[in-house]
Parts: sequence; C-alpha cells; structure tokens
Amino acid sequence: MKLLLDTQCWLWWFAQPERLSEETIAQIADETNELWFSVASVWEMGIKVAIGKLPLPEPPDSYISSRMGQLGARSLEITVTRRQPLGG
Repeated sequence: MKLLLDTQCWLWWFAQPERLSEETIAQIADETNELWFSVASVWEMGIKVAIGKLPLPEPPDSYISSRMGQLGARSLEITVTRRQPLGG
C-alpha cells in the first residue's frame, strides 16, 4: 500500500510517536508499504521554521533528508498537467 504522510504525522513519528495510533505506527513500520512525503510538507516545514513556529534539532534540509532516508520514504513532487484551453 502507498502511504502519504502528512506534515504532522511525519513530525510526530520522529519526535512524539506516542501521539500516533497503534494502527498508524504499524502501517508506517510495515516495510511492505511505500511511504511518501510531499514537497508541500517540506515547504510547510520550511516556512514554519523560518517564522519561528517549528523548532527542529538541525536545519530543515538535513533534518528532512536524513529522516526520509531512515524511513525509506519517497518524495512526492508537485506537477501541473497542461490541458487544452476550454473551447479549444
């Protein structure tokens, strides 16, 4: 199964896993699942660090990169699909 971890779930997994349900922990720990982390969450974390609302133990780039490696998580990119204009 593919699992997209949201920002809060990601942060709790590493800093406060006791806040996650047993089912959530089991799904994240299940190595048969694909874990994904969106660049939107990376952007959100960067903004919160910059305005002082999210303290991290290291700079966001290294924090996120090292934890993605620990989990074997993949990066979900944001793309725009080009469509034909209406009436075209």
